[in-house]
Amino acid sequence: MSARRALLAALASLSLVSCAAESTGTDDFPTGARPVLAITATPRTVPAPEPADFVAAIDSSMALGSKGIVQAYTWRALEPDSARLAVQQLIDDVRSARSRRLTVLLSVQTINTVKREVPAELTRVAWDDPRMVRRFERLLDALAPILGEITYLSIGNEVAGHLASNREWGPYTRFMSQAVAAAHQRAPAVKVGATMEYVEAASQTGASRALIAESDVAIFTLYPFNLEGFTVSPPTVAAPVFDNMLTLAGNKPVVLQELGYPASPLNGSSEAMQAAFFTDAIAQWRVRKDRMPFVSLSLLHDLSPQSCTELGLYYNRPNQPSFAAFLCTLGLRRIDGSPKPAWSAVRSATAWLRAP
Repeated sequence: MSARRALLAALASLSLVSCAAESTGTDDFPTGARPVLAITATPRTVPAPEPADFVAAIDSSMALGSKGIVQAYTWRALEPDSARLAVQQLIDDVRSARSRRLTVLLSVQTINTVKREVPAELTRVAWDDPRMVRRFERLLDALAPILGEITYLSIGNEVAGHLASNREWGPYTRFMSQAVAAAHQRAPAVKVGATMEYVEAASQTGASRALIAESDVAIFTLYPFNLEGFTVSPPTVAAPVFDNMLTLAGNKPVVLQELGYPASPLNGSSEAMQAAFFTDAIAQWRVRKDRMPFVSLSLLHDLSPQSCTELGLYYNRPNQPSFAAFLCTLGLRRIDGSPKPAWSAVRSATAWLRAP
């Protein structure tokens, strides 16, 4: 926690004194080189969503310029036990996304932030044990019908904190080395990495860089706040954070799997601050677009109170109002579908991506 506090204090001070990089105002994209915006297309939840609302959420995201999608599944859900693979839903979801010409980032969550999500019989098996690698290769074989349709493959979601707490950086990095090679054997063009929460990755630079060295891309999530109190950093924090991401990545591209900012006063924020954050962050991305080919905003609509309660239990933070407020106010739109100021801010800030 002390490392996190020091890092966030440094980021806050940097954001106050750094000058935003200037854009030339022109964007000449070579064919196929336009960076990809994605938006997590959560539907409005009041009234209870119908199937059409999920489609409408994707339509709304695409109208804003979204041409990408993050599709996430735990390894345990995809392989409930050694005798059974359950990958058809994933295959169907990827095919549906590709039918709409969306760039896919597939997240297979071997770790999901706070816990392992491996098949039950692998719970206590070391990451670099040959049994772990063989089982992951079997999963990749099951995904063969769509593996070549995926642009980015994330193996593990927000792994840094969990790996540090369990002293598993070395075994997981060795597992990643073999998993990346196995993915390339089956789909040579897929770009593979492990998603890390930025604050944790930046506080453990040696281990993070070693993991990135085994990857094709550096994949991060960014919710700029103090993890102890869930109070936000200033809305102008993106410039120094993005630059530090690029430094951590070395010569690898940076992919932002999740970029979000809550709007609740319980997080020291507001809807106006959320809008200001996205305006600034997208402007900073535009300046660095050549090295940041994919950025996904989180979320389209606020989550329902019930979903936030369930997530609080999953993340071992029940009955923590500031955490629930963070989860429940990330949307560009409210639960009833009405837009927040952030919706208009993102629409204006991403106009360059919609230009012919």
